Amino acid sequence: MSKSLFQQHEAIDNQCYHVAKAMFLKLQDAHVIHDDNTRREGFNPAKDYEYTGFEMTKTGIRLSGSQYVGGGEYYYVSIDIPLDRIDNLDEFIREKQEERAEAQRQRRAARMAEEAAETERQAQWERDKYEELKAKFEGDQK
Repeated sequence: MSKSLFQQHEAIDNQCYHVAKAMFLKLQDAHVIHDDNTRREGFNPAKDYEYTGFEMTKTGIRLSGSQYVGGGEYYYVSIDIPLDRIDNLDEFIREKQEERAEAQRQRRAARMAEEAAETERQAQWERDKYEELKAKFEGDQK
């Protein structure tokens, strides 16, 4: 009885590993799996992460991967998928892609606003400098 139970567990665990790996690779191909390591030395955004495993959580499944960057260093990434989204992975991918696109739009808008503010500060500095030089020149003329 016990031996049979453990053999079933091993078979199910093996199946879950392969299903989770396929999900990880699909998410990676859809550019849903990413992290903020892009500024770290050795990070190669063109290089894929290697699937390292899965973990069941209270709310779903956590898929994990790593990327070797040299010198014994690895960068790790994981993504949590709610249990109710596992059977509809394509919809989960679309939502994550939309979230990422919206975050990029917000960063772009913030950067543009910052650039506009800097341009205005520079223009104001130039106006002030012009007025200062104009006043000095008119004072020297008298």
